[in-house]
Amino acid sequence: MAASTLAAVALFNPLRRRVQRMVDRRFNRDRYDADQTIAAFAARLKDTTDLDAVRNDLATAVHHALEPVHVSVWTSQQD
Repeated sequence: MAASTLAAVALFNPLRRRVQRMVDRRFNRDRYDADQTIAAFAARLKDTTDLDAVRNDLATAVHHALEPVHVSVWTSQQD
């Protein structure tokens, strides 16, 4: 029983690694580090008071992390 389990693991492991590499490549997980992205955005946000600069920085952070086709940031206009 143990030998058959070890054999199944040995045969399955290369396939699992190949599928994991395809998924990582598809979603750019090699470049994406959520903690680092959030920390960098928070550091830039701390010193910024201009709403347009914050909006552009947020769009840049989202584009860098997720690489969407289009990014929109909606804000309400309060007078």
